[in-house]
Amino acid sequence: MGDDIPVINMADSDYLLKLAEDHMEAGRFAEAIPLLLHLRDLHRGEDSYVMKLAWAYHDNGQLAEALACLEELFEKEVSRRIFTGFAFDELVRIYKRENMTDRLVAICERAVAAQPDDFALLGDLAEAYLKAEMAAEAVSVFQRMIALDPRESVVYCRMGDALIALDDEEGAERAYEKAISLDPQDTGLYYSRLADAFLKADRLASAERAIRKGIAFDDTKPAFHLALGDILLAGGDTEGAFSAYEEAVRLFEGAAGAYYQRLGNSLMKKSLPAEACRAFRLAVAAEPANPLYLLRLAEAYLADGLYEEAQEALRRAQNL
Repeated sequence: MGDDIPVINMADSDYLLKLAEDHMEAGRFAEAIPLLLHLRDLHRGEDSYVMKLAWAYHDNGQLAEALACLEELFEKEVSRRIFTGFAFDELVRIYKRENMTDRLVAICERAVAAQPDDFALLGDLAEAYLKAEMAAEAVSVFQRMIALDPRESVVYCRMGDALIALDDEEGAERAYEKAISLDPQDTGLYYSRLADAFLKADRLASAERAIRKGIAFDDTKPAFHLALGDILLAGGDTEGAFSAYEEAVRLFEGAAGAYYQRLGNSLMKKSLPAEACRAFRLAVAAEPANPLYLLRLAEAYLADGLYEEAQEALRRAQNL
């Protein structure tokens, strides 16, 4: 008696595809790849098999092979009158994730060259330039986008971010104010976003000025006061940071523990353990039954050399 082993008909595309998909669903990508390679060779010119092969390579950790498949598909996409962009989108995602900025910029430039008035592709190109620290080129693309659609407020914000990178703070503020003029109901949010952009660029005075404008427009948003506290702390004004956080807590007492823990974490990062202890104590006072805040307090006590206090905080956390 012998086992009957089914013979696979290598010309049966539907069966092979189903088998490959079953392997992929089960995480057996190495088993799926030979089947998909065979299907690709059987059906030259059918992009769906190449795309599935790219995903199998990618999920099997074979990034170079996956990119080769996707780049092959992109060459077809870019030559067609109607740009579908399926491979392009995958390549952009992977290039960003892997920090392949040169290849990211190159593919976005080629896509825009093929479809020069495509608003979304221009946006991809501008973001690629920003990621590659090519701020001047990004501003030029944002200007093209504004010419196509002058009422797209987000474009003005991103152009403002690029102008900050070019040390043009006044230009950045004008760009954001244009966005505000288009969406005045979001004035506070835009000023908060501008403040964050200035903070990331270490322009603390400009960041504080922007967030205070946001608070002047709407002082009921706890997030704006938290942002002010973060900016003041970055500039060394610890008491000002506590005051800003206290105002956020006043506006939303239910989040007091989370807010003070956030402040405590920031203070620990700045190597200010005594001040961090103060913040974590406030977090514990707001939520005495939360062991996480007690653990953070214990860490701060240890960093400040207060070992008995740290042991007591740990004991309370263990009891919870």
